[in-house]
Amino acid sequence: MANFCPKCGTATAGAKFCPKCGAQLGTQQPAASPAPPAAMAPPPKGSSALKIVLIVFVLLVVLGVAGVIGGVLFLKRKVHDKVAELKERGVDLPAMVDSARTSHASGEWHDGCLILSRKEAQAVLGFTLTRSDGGSAGSSSNEHCDYYADPAVIQEARARLRNSFNSLRNGHTPEGGDLAKVEEIAKGFSAGANNGSTPILEITIYRGDGKLATSAFNAGSALMGFKGEHLSGPWDEAVFGPLNSTLTVRKGENGAMIDLRQIPDGHKKGLALARVIAPRL
Repeated sequence: MANFCPKCGTATAGAKFCPKCGAQLGTQQPAASPAPPAAMAPPPKGSSALKIVLIVFVLLVVLGVAGVIGGVLFLKRKVHDKVAELKERGVDLPAMVDSARTSHASGEWHDGCLILSRKEAQAVLGFTLTRSDGGSAGSSSNEHCDYYADPAVIQEARARLRNSFNSLRNGHTPEGGDLAKVEEIAKGFSAGANNGSTPILEITIYRGDGKLATSAFNAGSALMGFKGEHLSGPWDEAVFGPLNSTLTVRKGENGAMIDLRQIPDGHKKGLALARVIAPRL
């Protein structure tokens, strides 16, 4: 391939000096062709997998948040339904919380038997009580009175229990229906196990925090599915527990819980006891 003088353009035919102008000629290298553009590097194989992982992660986060929100809403609805259910059974939980925040025990201490004497209790119950005890060493740390029965009363309770079982065996239903039968048997068991050393009747007094104490008892019954019977009388509130086993009475900020677990015909006798106690709270 012919070379040309860079100064005058004369063909040099590979000479070291231009034959026309004498300019020194160097070895000319053919111009290098431009390098082809570098090809785009393929994306790393892991990038698509990473995208998938990120998408899945975002979805899990979104679903997780939705699940938490859904769970909170579900629990909120369940709590709301339960509060409404309890209110239908006579237990106002928001009012209980407010009472717990504002009420306080008065700290007063009296002989609990001043609220109901042994003779008064005996007249209502219809059987002999040997003694009553309202001292601080009794069954409760609160103001209270414990009433103890004559051993003969315990024997009568055992006899009633036997009669109840005989009635069941013979298919007889006592006056008052099946619930009366169940109450009679349950209380017969309780009283029949008493050897005279434990109270047959107990009354506990709550001064200053009566609303909270009585509401707590009633809430416990309601949580077990029992709707307490609310009574009218010389009190602000009075409610029977299951099978007439307890009766809570409240007047103002003071209250009482009457334990009727061993007392037959608990509805009639509990109501009579409450009518004596309530005006003295």
